Amino acid sequence: MPTEKQRTVKSEYKVYEQACPLFVPLVENGFICRDDQIVRLVIRRYLSELKETGVDTLILGCTHYPLLRDAIADFMGDGVTLVDS
Repeated sequence: MPTEKQRTVKSEYKVYEQACPLFVPLVENGFICRDDQIVRLVIRRYLSELKETGVDTLILGCTHYPLLRDAIADFMGDGVTLVDS
């Protein structure tokens, strides 16, 4: 599993990046339902470590990712703001 990278933008901010290469094929093959087991497993696979860092904001950095927004929000929890294009 890829690990996220941490970057410091300002001393009071921490920025992490996490590649999620299976998100695009999921969306392109119609796997977007928040209750789909495959969707939830892939999201957990990619975002578990990021969630454990305690992030408060997650930027959905691809035009496909907002289609997974509900499932991502369910996994990340109420305390995480999702930002998309």
